[in-house]
Amino acid sequence: MQTRIESLAAFVPDTVVTSAELIEALDRPVRVDLAALTGIRERRVRRPEPEGTDDSYAFALRAARDCLARSRYRPQDLDVVVSASITRLHEGPRMRWEPSFAALLCRETGALSALHFDLSNACAGMFSGVLVLDRMIKAGLVRTGMVVSGECVTTITDTALREITGLRDERLASLTVGDSGSAVIMDAADDGEPDRLHYIEQMTSGAFARLCLAGPSGPNTGMSMFTDSRALHDTSVMEQWPALHRAFLARTGQLFAPRDFDHLIAHQVSRSFIDRVKEAGEKGIGPMPPMLSSLERYGNTASNSLFLTLHDHLTGRDRPTERNRPTEGDCPTERDGGPSTYLVVSCASGFVAGFMALTISPPER
Repeated sequence: MQTRIESLAAFVPDTVVTSAELIEALDRPVRVDLAALTGIRERRVRRPEPEGTDDSYAFALRAARDCLARSRYRPQDLDVVVSASITRLHEGPRMRWEPSFAALLCRETGALSALHFDLSNACAGMFSGVLVLDRMIKAGLVRTGMVVSGECVTTITDTALREITGLRDERLASLTVGDSGSAVIMDAADDGEPDRLHYIEQMTSGAFARLCLAGPSGPNTGMSMFTDSRALHDTSVMEQWPALHRAFLARTGQLFAPRDFDHLIAHQVSRSFIDRVKEAGEKGIGPMPPMLSSLERYGNTASNSLFLTLHDHLTGRDRPTERNRPTEGDCPTERDGGPSTYLVVSCASGFVAGFMALTISPPER
């Protein structure tokens, strides 16, 4: 048996903040062209209180409702709901742990009979949720389910603006993030249809666990993230996902066929990071398909970045305009309307590395 993504939704708030605006907002001036350094021109951010009620839960709920609206399944058809958010802001500036986001989402969407649990695995959260749901369906434990995440991750940006002291400050990566939500509904693949999740695997390499850490700020209220960006680009880190992929292919008796893939999607950290992901794949496995990216428009959207990028390509939201031109090296965004096969690479704090081969058709218009 193979599974498939039956429905996919993604959401970003309306408020846009550019990289140049963030540098101007630093308490201590730092001379850097953040857009040129990272490849991120802008990102979407929550509305500040008290004007807005944007938070992690609101973004997750919006994505979940949109996903159900696109699905053939009703809320009461779902057997399980998995919430994969890192940030857990709900009705205020504090992190909320109980009741679980999954329980709240079941109640508000009407999935009252579904199993529900929260799963958190840093920026690999949505990817990990898809892996777990894939295994649950294959084991016959459930027939269909939803994985959903809402990220109000720009809270670390607010802290960093007050605390960054210079260009080498490890909090500088906190200026790259953006807020968002995403959700998928999965079920068993139909034998006569092309859409399917061919395989998905993941591992954690604890030796690199301290390269990106988040926690309460020391000098201020709020959350801080500390990232050793130079070390994250190191060859030993980048080799993790192709090494795992090679081992999987050898264990299952498969060969890597580049022509089987139309597009590559990597976790959206920075332009140099996703370039290094592709380079590592080409060195460790073989020629890689063209890279898709939502980085320039949204920045690093944490656990949602892979599925937001996939959603934008499937729906055509990434098509070039005068304001949104594709970055050099990205693949063309025009589609023929048929299914495409994606190689999706997950990288996250931990250090978590994973990959997924997925065929999916664009939604009906």
